[in-house]
Amino acid sequence: MQQHNTDTDQPPPTPQPTGAAPVQPASVADCPARAFSSYLLHRPEINRPGFVYAAYSEGNGCKVGKTCQRDPMLRVVQFNTCVKNPYALVEAIHCSNPSELEKFMHKQLKGYKVGTHNRELFDVDVGTANALFNKVRDAMHIMGLTEGAHAAID
Repeated sequence: MQQHNTDTDQPPPTPQPTGAAPVQPASVADCPARAFSSYLLHRPEINRPGFVYAAYSEGNGCKVGKTCQRDPMLRVVQFNTCVKNPYALVEAIHCSNPSELEKFMHKQLKGYKVGTHNRELFDVDVGTANALFNKVRDAMHIMGLTEGAHAAID
């Protein structure tokens, strides 16, 4: 082991890799663990307004999730960075408590859940997602609840 030379204040030489090219560190955007940690540090309050959305991907199915970002498309762009078949936003409902609405929608789709690894992925087509979101909107209207910024993308 080489000692640091205090007489010249020079750091010891950096060892050079032998054989394969050096591995570059992942950027923050490429590392799910760092992204998740960042999310936990900036976690929204439980009753913060936001969106419940449906995004569809051929080969992956329908993802029903929530976001407190100002536009659900921003969330779709985030998770599209790490999938083979990109998702398209097909529905979104703006509400005062997206956590509760997301739980309700997941219960409605329980029989269509894909695997146990992802709680937001369902084996339903766009028409089924549209029908569920329309039923929720109808119920909100009957209950006198207004939807903030509704986004339905064809």
